[in-house]
Amino acid sequence: EIVTRQTGRASPVRSTKMLTCHGREGGRLRGENTIHLREGGKLRVAHVGDVGCPLSPAQKAELQGLDAAMVPVGGFYTIGPQEAKALLDDLRPKVFLPMHYRMGAVGLPAVGQVEDFLSLVENYVYYPTDTLSLDEGTKPQIAVLHCSV
Repeated sequence: EIVTRQTGRASPVRSTKMLTCHGREGGRLRGENTIHLREGGKLRVAHVGDVGCPLSPAQKAELQGLDAAMVPVGGFYTIGPQEAKALLDDLRPKVFLPMHYRMGAVGLPAVGQVEDFLSLVENYVYYPTDTLSLDEGTKPQIAVLHCSV
């Protein structure tokens, strides 16, 4: 049972935090990163934040059976396309949402294009909005949401 700070009432959502590094330098350059795992009802969703290092075997085990995973794919500040593809292969979430990438003119110049990641995978779907509704009937996919400034 999780108690929310704002209301003090019990929440139906369980929240787990896992510390990782924001870069391959063990956090010396960019500090720590936190993976947020949310579990509520029948859904398990993970936002891996600005992860820049490989996950430990224990972290990968904790993240098995995800309905959705939000993972950076753009490199430079985070893991890049190849590391994101390896994480996708390890975790096998039902829905994989790439994040922290450039799409056309949108995004930081040092960060890679989403197409760099998409060239490594199949079964991706572009969505015209920045929102995806997730439920038990959502089909397995890589979901690329509309990117705007």
